[in-house]
Amino acid sequence: MFFLLLESAIKEWKKDFMELAKLPILMVKNGIITCISYVNENKKLHRNTDIGPAMIIYDYDGMVELKTYWVNGEYHRPTEEGPAHIEYYDTGKISSEEYWVNGKLHRPLEEGPAMILYDEFGQIKSEHYWVNDKRIKIVKII
Repeated sequence: MFFLLLESAIKEWKKDFMELAKLPILMVKNGIITCISYVNENKKLHRNTDIGPAMIIYDYDGMVELKTYWVNGEYHRPTEEGPAHIEYYDTGKISSEEYWVNGKLHRPLEEGPAMILYDEFGQIKSEHYWVNDKRIKIVKII
């Protein structure tokens, strides 16, 4: 029994290590990295959400514009880990956060809104509640 557990643990460790060892796809324009992305063997956006986003888009000053989490070509990040789609203002402040699970805009109501929009100063403009891709309500703050 011990050896079966050990063999299973080694296989899982190898899988996790191979995920860490994957090299990203870089998009470069005029010598500046504009996008870093990771894909799986089927060429779909994919990265273990524990490691980081599957795609990061940068502006020409090197500031992050967008971070997205994908698993097998679908927006996905467990809600307890945070949003799957994060957009930024050119100041570096977050402009919006969206929670996606298995390709659906979703966040359990007790955890909070599935989409949050911010103004340039970081204040919440509105909160959008979605469960399994169905809009429940919108709360406008400012």
